[in-house]
Amino acid sequence: MIYGDGGQTRDYTYIEDLIEAYDLILRHPKPLNEPLNIGSGNEIKIIDLANKIIELCGKKGEVEPVHVEPRPGEVRRLRADSSKARALLKWEPRHSLEEGLRKFIEWYRRYRFEEWEKPG
Repeated sequence: MIYGDGGQTRDYTYIEDLIEAYDLILRHPKPLNEPLNIGSGNEIKIIDLANKIIELCGKKGEVEPVHVEPRPGEVRRLRADSSKARALLKWEPRHSLEEGLRKFIEWYRRYRFEEWEKPG
């Protein structure tokens, strides 16, 4: 379900990239006593994300996003500025959104089918 028109944007970062950033923070030689944003810096419209997931799942033409009423007070645009983290940690995300989605879909399919095959 998509709340509203799907034109709102978000910045998604693959979990392995986030873990790498957190590891760099924990191993940093000096305490980092300031907030750091960790994100890809790339935003995508929710409707475009939904359509990309449908496409990557091989369901284009079979499944359509469902729109429901917008949430009150929802942020219209959200993009991380991780320039401080990139400078202090020398960190860059390694996975594109599409690559991260592909890896997640692969994992989900494998996990889901393994769960179905377990006895009892």
